[in-house]
Parts: sequence; C-alpha cells; structure tokens
Amino acid sequence: MLPIEYFEPFDRTYRLVTQRIRERTANFSPDEIRWMERLIVEFQYERDRWNEDKLKDYRKEWKRLRFALARLAAAAYLHVSYDLPRVIANEWPGGPKWPAPPLDRAAQIFFALDRDFLDVFSIAAKDPKIVGLPAYLFKPFSRRVLRSATHWVLLLRRACWQHAGQLFASGNRANVEGKMLFAVTAALKDVSDLPWTLGTLLPPDQAFAPAVLPVSLSDLDNFWVGAATATVFAIILEEFARNNWRRYNETYSFVEELGSRTYEYVSVAVRYPEEFDVYRARRTVAQSASIQ
Repeated sequence: MLPIEYFEPFDRTYRLVTQRIRERTANFSPDEIRWMERLIVEFQYERDRWNEDKLKDYRKEWKRLRFALARLAAAAYLHVSYDLPRVIANEWPGGPKWPAPPLDRAAQIFFALDRDFLDVFSIAAKDPKIVGLPAYLFKPFSRRVLRSATHWVLLLRRACWQHAGQLFASGNRANVEGKMLFAVTAALKDVSDLPWTLGTLLPPDQAFAPAVLPVSLSDLDNFWVGAATATVFAIILEEFARNNWRRYNETYSFVEELGSRTYEYVSVAVRYPEEFDVYRARRTVAQSASIQ
C-alpha cells in the first residue's frame, strides 16, 4: 500500500474538479444531473480502490517518484486513462440504462468541462499542499509543469470518451480492460526507467542535511562571524536554487514524457490489445538504439 501523501496532491486537485463539475451542471436537466452525479460517485469509488491488489504493479512504479508534481501526474494519468473510460462504459448514455441524456448531449456535457481543468490546475500551482516547495519559491516552474499535465489530461479525456465507447461495444471487455491497466503501468515503468539523473526518482522527500562549515570560527570576532555566516548562507541558497531548478526542469520532462507515453500506450492497448506486447517491445528496441 502507498501512504496517503502519494495520493494527496491528486485528491486535493480532484476535490476542486468535482466542485467545478457540480457548479457547472447545477442548472442542467434532472436527467443530466443524475447521470453526472452517478459518474462522480463511480469515479470516486475507483479512486478509493487505488491501494487494492490489482494496482500493485502501478503502485510499485509510483513509489519511485520523489516530487509531489510527478506523483500528481501519475495519479491524474491513471485516473483519466484507466478509471474514467471504464466508469463511462458502465454508464454509457443513450441506451437502456441511461436513455437520457442522449449520447450527443452527454458528449457535449463531458467535453464542456475541459475549460475547468485549466482553472483548477492554475489554482493547484499555488497550493503548497499540492505541488510542495515550488508553490513558495518556484511558481513559474509549477505553472509550467501543470500546464504540461493539463495538456495531457485534456488529450487523455478526449481519448477516454472514445475508449469508453469501444469498451461498451466490446465483446471481450475484460481482456481489453486488463490490457489497458497493463499499458498505463508499462508507460509509468518505461518512463521511470529512462536515464534520469537529478533525483526525480530518489526515495520520498528527505530533509536537507545541515551545512557543516569546514573551519573553526572560535578566533573570529562578531563582525567576521556574521559576515562569514551570511556569505556561506548566500552560497548555500544559490546552490540550492540552482540544483532545484535543474531537478524541477527534469520533473517537467518526466511529466511531459509520461503523458505522451500514457496516451500512446493506452490508445494502442484499446485498439489492438493482442498486439500491444509486440508494439511495446519494438518501441523499446527503437528507443534503446536512439539513446546509444
């Protein structure tokens, strides 16, 4: 099982998303509101199952992520590319279970919510409980990473609707769903296995060790003690900022690559489930050749 801090960035963000959905649909027809409420309840049910056994391989890769922003991306991509299409397929509109809203209207409602993700991720970029330290010192970075995550979330949502329709019509749905989970897990593993070098995949956040001055200050007067301390502090702060900008820029690349790979892998898994393993093996070989 993963501790709650791995889920907290997503959970706080998702609560904002849910609030926006309910605000936007408040004046819809009763049938439309019932359908959306059913989706909200089922989406949350799937989120609550993330520590169950079937996601143990995904959690194994998720556990490697150090930064809150990377954890948020891993959660959002899992939810949109795996949880959502299965729930929507279960509650597919315009059929015997949900004669209203009709399919076209339901799709219109679903995609109209895209604009709210831009607002929500903008709010998230300023929340230290979601993005961690960047909310205080590196706001341009957190906004940049979340713009990337938002881009891929919106693309994954658009693919999600199509994938839900394919699941609804599938004659072998269990097999396709299994391959979808395998694909989203493979995307996280394959991206995590790339040669990241700056701490993106170090163990969970650790306190910085205190600086140790390699000189004795016992013979210095108060003025020079103050001057030396200020100088050392300035050097430490400058190095801290430089190192963290590099790490955060690498996290941006991680989030971008994970979004791209998740979109690609899940799309192949849904359309060609029996061919996914061959596709992934060929892609891995091609990638290794390009790195060398």
